[in-house]
Amino acid sequence: MLRALIVLPTYNEAENIDDVLRRVRAVVPEADVLVVDDGSPDGTADLADALGAELGQIEVMRRTEKSGLGAAYRAGFAWGLDRGYEAMVEMDSDLSHDPAALPSLLSALDLAADLVIGSRYVPGGTIPEWSWHRRALSRWGNRYAADGGAGPAHGGAAMRVRAGDGRAIAQSLSGARDRACAGR
Repeated sequence: MLRALIVLPTYNEAENIDDVLRRVRAVVPEADVLVVDDGSPDGTADLADALGAELGQIEVMRRTEKSGLGAAYRAGFAWGLDRGYEAMVEMDSDLSHDPAALPSLLSALDLAADLVIGSRYVPGGTIPEWSWHRRALSRWGNRYAADGGAGPAHGGAAMRVRAGDGRAIAQSLSGARDRACAGR
């Protein structure tokens, strides 16, 4: 199994962080987790730190201000690259990405894929309990990303990292995410 890092950006996720971290640790106990918190005023980072002490293999990057989802992913990817991770997974912390999909994403990387993208818009994909507004925004973002050559807006992504190419892949992927999520 590749040495994997799960990157979880957060902003005001105190309500979800316990559940998401416990579910991630349960399905991929061998992976490490990096919570990238954008200065959440609700105490998300403190909760994540406490869960890290309890569950292990969870680090918290505390950023001072909300800089956006793409910037949080780039910071997390840079952190992972600096520490030699072979695979990195991006996943939203609001549970719109199901942690149960992580073993499949990582397994595909173990089988030699370089990039694996989960999608809400494939057979078996779901959009759990979203309002019509969030569904419309997701559909619009999916179309925008596809038109811009970024591929489908997704339910998380995993990438294999090789020496010398990881930073470019990470920046390209999170840049596409910025464009797709501009209205979020």
